[in-house]
Amino acid sequence: MSTQKTNVTTECGYHSIVSEQCVWVPEGHRNICISYIYRPHTGRLQYSACIFKDKVNQMTEKNAFDCETTTIKRFELCPVNTFVDKYIPYISIIKTIRTLMCYTFGCKGPRISKRTSDTEYDCDSTNDYLSETSDASEIKQTLQLEDIELEKYKKYSIMHLNNGEYYYPTVFTKYFHSDNYNQYGYHRSIYIAFKGCPYTGDLIYAACINHDNSDDESSLVDRRHYDTAAQRLLKSPVYLKIDLEFQYQLDVYSQHHEDITHIIVENILKRKKGRLQIKQY
Repeated sequence: MSTQKTNVTTECGYHSIVSEQCVWVPEGHRNICISYIYRPHTGRLQYSACIFKDKVNQMTEKNAFDCETTTIKRFELCPVNTFVDKYIPYISIIKTIRTLMCYTFGCKGPRISKRTSDTEYDCDSTNDYLSETSDASEIKQTLQLEDIELEKYKKYSIMHLNNGEYYYPTVFTKYFHSDNYNQYGYHRSIYIAFKGCPYTGDLIYAACINHDNSDDESSLVDRRHYDTAAQRLLKSPVYLKIDLEFQYQLDVYSQHHEDITHIIVENILKRKKGRLQIKQY
């Protein structure tokens, strides 16, 4: 009986997810167990690992079981969350993880607090907890409770992002705006200070607007407006939730923050009680 090999070529799309749980990578005297999720469209990578060194003792089935259990627990509680190149080939994913393990993050990331874990990083559906037999009153009550929890989470996120920790640095950007460019040209300069978490999409921002948009603005003038925005960010930030599609731009090492800037400016121009939303009133 003859068999014919068929080569299958696959490509990743917008919603593609590449993941493996407890895949083993032997390296010399070490056996490395890795679990990961990679989203090619955004370059987001989550992983955890456990290393068993068998230089003296050979790895037993119990050792392997314990190592896999540790890897799974680490992925649930403290995975590494980062962004890498988009659409990297499958064969390079493990190599990328091993490089990050050796030179950047190690086997696991910071432990996720209970409140953060209650709001999943990527919720495909916010109604997973509702059964098909739930009646309208039960659903209504659940959504009301959810709104309260979301408000608590919003306050928590503002405090968490504004605590000055090194991995949520402030990003500064400048946006030129005009109500009628043909008549006025660019008559507003919007100075924005923001910081956000690329894993949850939580963002806080504040801004300062300069209406005297002369061509001879000095760097000192820019610095003063940026300082004003930074002070407002500390005292009265505005909270936004960024969609998954643009969360990678919240990473300080992202090549650009263009979409984030447009989202913030759009929110600023949505006046609240007649005021531009440059800070929380």
